[in-house]
Amino acid sequence: ANLASGNAALFRIIKLVAGAIMLVSFFLPLYGIAGIVSISAMQMTFGITVMGSHLDGEFMNILFLVPGILCLVGVLVLKEKQGNILNIIGGIGALLLVFVISGQANAEMGGYVSVSFELGAWLYILAGIASIAVGVLDMIKSK
Repeated sequence: ANLASGNAALFRIIKLVAGAIMLVSFFLPLYGIAGIVSISAMQMTFGITVMGSHLDGEFMNILFLVPGILCLVGVLVLKEKQGNILNIIGGIGALLLVFVISGQANAEMGGYVSVSFELGAWLYILAGIASIAVGVLDMIKSK
């Protein structure tokens, strides 16, 4: 509670930055596939051309935008408690998406090719952790 007191403006800025980073990460390289190609969530959504072959995307990958939108709505639209809850949910959603999708991709590759995290994934993870931490601290402060 002592850490959270008096930092409302800082917490608001951190939440805004975390939400913005989650949205920008949609366009950054998210996963590396076998060290050959880096792919962003946008490319996973709308498709990508690799070595002259076009691979279709899956529209469900647009879900990578949802945690960032939730965090920004939590900061810009909702009041304290509801906004903090939405930021925590957005952060948890971001972490789940990154780890579940990478785990699913590794399972589908059958161990022949590995999927690694790229810059976008690391930023997405850090923004998710920051969103959860600041949301929890802000809720503690408001008690």
